[in-house]
Amino acid sequence: MSVYEHLWKMVQQSSYSSANGKIAEYLLVNYENISTLSIQEISQGSYVTKGTVSKFFKTMTETGTFESFQQACNREKASHKLFMQKKEETLIRRCRRYHEKCLNQKDLRFLKYKIQCAKRIILFSKLEYEYLAKEFCWHLLKYNVMAKAVIYAYDRTVIDELKTLTLDDAILFIDAGTSFFESMLQLSFEFDFIHFIESLNTQAILISKDGIDHPNFIHIPLLQIETNQIELDAYKCVYTNLLETLKS
Repeated sequence: MSVYEHLWKMVQQSSYSSANGKIAEYLLVNYENISTLSIQEISQGSYVTKGTVSKFFKTMTETGTFESFQQACNREKASHKLFMQKKEETLIRRCRRYHEKCLNQKDLRFLKYKIQCAKRIILFSKLEYEYLAKEFCWHLLKYNVMAKAVIYAYDRTVIDELKTLTLDDAILFIDAGTSFFESMLQLSFEFDFIHFIESLNTQAILISKDGIDHPNFIHIPLLQIETNQIELDAYKCVYTNLLETLKS
């Protein structure tokens, strides 16, 4: 596993309040400049102490030093860009079917703007399509956007992280197959999620067939899709639309 992949997994598996998660997030966003960073800059940028940063690097390489971590990153940089390009091309190729029928150009331009302006994104997905959501979050790093994929299930850690979102962040719901309200039922048995969204200082974007009449939600409607299209294809076409628009 590369250093870049290891950092990304740490972000996905850590809570926002986790010191290691904050450090990993800062390093990912500043990956191209790691060779010029100092412990002090990382400490200030990730809002953790210098001692915590030094401790973090002790677990990252065999020698446990920041210098060896920088050297490992520099060795990977030559292949990193090619790796990311191939990974993106593979995802788009895998998802290309029906890609012209999911979202209109006006909505795609709006989504591109919202995604590129966001500092952080929490992306909700159904469990069976979580792997697509995680791959999409991976590619958002290319645009210096930190995104985390979570599933429709009550999780106290996710709730706590949502509370830290600001107007510079966004919550993205993608329900390309079933009704958004069906997905909400998975949360609402234990938690009034819609009411909770009202209390947050951020905006939620919903991409789905049906909408929701709520001031905290922006609904992006899916275009009419063919009746023989399976749910998986619907999810793939949404992510393909978004990736190709971000590339343009």
